[in-house]
Amino acid sequence: MAKLMNLQEWASATYSQPPSLSTLRRWVREGRIYPCPELHGKEYKLEPDSVYVDPRKKMLKRRPEYV
Repeated sequence: MAKLMNLQEWASATYSQPPSLSTLRRWVREGRIYPCPELHGKEYKLEPDSVYVDPRKKMLKRRPEYV
């Protein structure tokens, strides 16, 4: 199992200009990050391969991962 990251670490690794922490927390509350981050104490933790999900797109298919 991969190490879990906090929201700011994940955003820095995913985006060249990461969104603010309040935006990231709103995305978590609205279910826009998949798989869903877990609350550990006062901090959300998520897997490094988590992705932002646009709620306006109805059909979501996960890309196959090639080993």
